[in-house]
Amino acid sequence: MILIHELTSPIEPIELEELIAFKKHLHDQGELNWDSDSEAIWLKNIIPSYLWKNWKHALTKTGFTWPKFLKHMKYHTRDMKRLLDKQITWDVFTSTVKKTLDEDLQRTLPTN
Repeated sequence: MILIHELTSPIEPIELEELIAFKKHLHDQGELNWDSDSEAIWLKNIIPSYLWKNWKHALTKTGFTWPKFLKHMKYHTRDMKRLLDKQITWDVFTSTVKKTLDEDLQRTLPTN
């Protein structure tokens, strides 16, 4: 199974603006550093939860669980930061995540 074809990019979540506003608030308070960026990024797991909700059916068929998906998303913290900083678009972000999910799946499939 090629996972990248199974996962459609969901529309950009409204909650993303909440994260951007929270990050801006931290910056305005003079508290912006990598830790506060991570705090904004992982606030309520908004981005991973949104993607999981939209991709759960396809991902669970391939053996992904919520904890395994969160572990995978940890490696996309920098991409989420770039998304919140508007350095990349939602479509670029989701394409990147789908590509690496597919690569993870291909690595775990048995070879004959």
